[in-house]
Amino acid sequence: MFLGGLRDFADDDDDAAVAVNREAFHVARAVAASMARRGGLLVTVQDTGGAFRDRG
Repeated sequence: MFLGGLRDFADDDDDAAVAVNREAFHVARAVAASMARRGGLLVTVQDTGGAFRDRG
């Protein structure tokens, strides 16, 4: 389970958001081969703050 998407960072900190996404992909790649052999499930969690589209 990847919980990086629950981290607190400023709403206007796009670099931090991109970094969390890259970290999630890094985790996914790290476990992919093992899961391909043995099966499994990778869950990623994020907090959208109830906003699913750009506010404005």
